[in-house]
Amino acid sequence: MFSQGPRTPGSASSDNSNGGTAPWIPSGGTLVSAISVSGGSSAIAEVEGDESSTYLKVQNFSFSIPNNAIIRGIVLSLRKLKGDGVPSGPVIDQDVFLVKNNVIVGSDRSAGTWPTGSFSTQNYGGSFDLWGTTWTPADINASNFGFVIAAQGTDPSSGLNQAAIDLVELTVFYDFVSDLGHVF
Repeated sequence: MFSQGPRTPGSASSDNSNGGTAPWIPSGGTLVSAISVSGGSSAIAEVEGDESSTYLKVQNFSFSIPNNAIIRGIVLSLRKLKGDGVPSGPVIDQDVFLVKNNVIVGSDRSAGTWPTGSFSTQNYGGSFDLWGTTWTPADINASNFGFVIAAQGTDPSSGLNQAAIDLVELTVFYDFVSDLGHVF
């Protein structure tokens, strides 16, 4: 099996199509620069009580998967944190979806509570996980391929809940089928 990545994004935006109330903002620079390098600034959403953030929509990973490849799996890696110094309740993933042709597709890979204290890497998907949909190399190579994530507070009485992401990366796994039907 072959892979490309991990790759960092070329674009990021706060997308309110999920009805979330807290936008994602960079702690410094732009949203895309805040999530492209670990240890620098970060993308932050501050949700009140049990409300949710808007989608952090991240795209344009500049993949160049060969046209004759068969996509086998996609891994999303996020370094995330429930912000320090905010005396509030837990933050959880509300939604984690991939985006194909600028449309949210497939299965939700939400994975629970965000870590506290320091940034920690959370992986979503796998080398044999297509996220409940089909993929072509053209889908993956397109500038509008990516993902969305929304965070949610869990305690209506907790006040502000801060969600922070400081690095996002995607890796795509693929292989080829020979003219004789062998996979390699």
